[in-house]
Amino acid sequence: MENKLPLHTRLGMYATGAILTVLCVLMLKSCVSAVYYGGKITNEDAERSYEAGFSHGLKDTPAMIPQSEGKKTNPLLLKKYQKGFRDGRDYKKMKGKKEIL
Repeated sequence: MENKLPLHTRLGMYATGAILTVLCVLMLKSCVSAVYYGGKITNEDAERSYEAGFSHGLKDTPAMIPQSEGKKTNPLLLKKYQKGFRDGRDYKKMKGKKEIL
């Protein structure tokens, strides 16, 4: 007599394995790109990207990559730009609240 698991249990195990494999691949890709691009940027590049995002965040424009800097393919510089943009928006909101009070 074979002790086989029921079909729904086996399918659940295969689905769980597939989901975990996909998550591991995505995390590995993220880590590899962080290491790869992290060695290529300088502090000046990161600061310039943050300041560009901050200045765009202070304006009433949607978040966009400045055309003068070209398309940013480096995900770390893009994250710096996005963080600067969010900080600029937050600074603008806080400054507006202080003026009301």
